[in-house]
Order: sequence, then structure tokens, then C-alpha cells
Amino acid sequence: MIPVSYLLPVLLIITAIALFLCILNLLSLRELSGRMRDFQKGKNDTSGEVLSPKKPGGPGIEIDRGTPRDITSGIGKIVGKYRLDSLVIASRDGLLVASAGSGDPESEAAYYSDLLSRGATIPDTRVRLVEFAHRGMPLIGIARGSRLPSAETEQQMTTDIRSLFETQM
Repeated sequence: MIPVSYLLPVLLIITAIALFLCILNLLSLRELSGRMRDFQKGKNDTSGEVLSPKKPGGPGIEIDRGTPRDITSGIGKIVGKYRLDSLVIASRDGLLVASAGSGDPESEAAYYSDLLSRGATIPDTRVRLVEFAHRGMPLIGIARGSRLPSAETEQQMTTDIRSLFETQM
């Protein structure tokens, strides 16, 4: 039989190891959570380039023809140019096509396309819908921001989106 005096140090060592692993796990999860939060806010662009906001209404977006076809980075450039929080492109029936900056683009695409199809008013004043077509497919752009573009700038933004779709798809 093992004396109790031997079991106590063994149990203390096991408890210390378990506590150490719990703390290590907590730190790892905290770092991962921070990275995910940064990614959702759009701080990490998959192309590795920094998106700098441009003056709204200026010349069209620059599309690097040497890069692989990536519509998401192009949408991200449009978001930066027009100082939007997010831009979601969806089909008229609510299917997500592309997005940048949105935390839940699938839900936004379904919700706002439904509002548009019913002819309902947009309850959120920070959201503007733009309609356009690409190769005969009717699409909608869901622009979200604290300062939405004017009607003239909105037309330029729609032109930039069309241009992006023509060159990248």
C-alpha cells in the first residue's frame, strides 16, 4: 500500500500541470480571438497590401491585371476608396456574390434583397442599396457606412463595381 504522504505531492504535481495547460490554452484562445476580430474588421487583407482610402469620386479603382483574379480584394479597394464600413454584392434572390468588411455577409445579402424585392424601406440609415447588372444577371450592392456617398459619388461607385466585375470575372 502506498502511503498518503507520497500521493499528496503527486496530486499537487498533476494539479500544477493541469493548471499550466489551462492557462496556456486560455492565452492561445485569446490570441486567436484577437486575430479573428482583426480579420473580421478587415485589417488583414489577403493580398498583403495596405488599402489606403482615396478621395471619393476620383478616378476609378486601380486593378492590377498581373494578380490572380480576386474580386474580394477589388471590393476591399472600393470600400477603402469610398470610406465605407462594408460592401456586400448579392444577387437579387439573396445569394452572396462577394463582400468586404461585413461580419455576416450572407445574412445581409438575404435580408436586404428580400427588402428590395418587397419594395420595403431600408430601416437602417447607414445602408444604401445600388442595383446593377452583370452579364444579364441583376445584382445589388449593399453599402454600409457612417458617411454614405452622395448620389453622384454613388453613381461613380456603381461604375467602379461594374468595372471590377467586368475585369475580374
